[in-house]
Amino acid sequence: MSDSHLNVVVLTGFATRDPVLRHKTSGQVKAEFSFEVNRPFFRATGEPVSDLFLVDAW
Repeated sequence: MSDSHLNVVVLTGFATRDPVLRHKTSGQVKAEFSFEVNRPFFRATGEPVSDLFLVDAW
């Protein structure tokens, strides 16, 4: 497969938990983890705004 057919996503943030490895019956291994990215602004209460991503890495 050519690299031109792959999607590339770059996130700057931090993992919120340790990765969990799952072994599929096909023999493939998948890592699952969550990742939090802080936005550059705050709520009216002063609380930071962030997005949580659930990631499956094959």
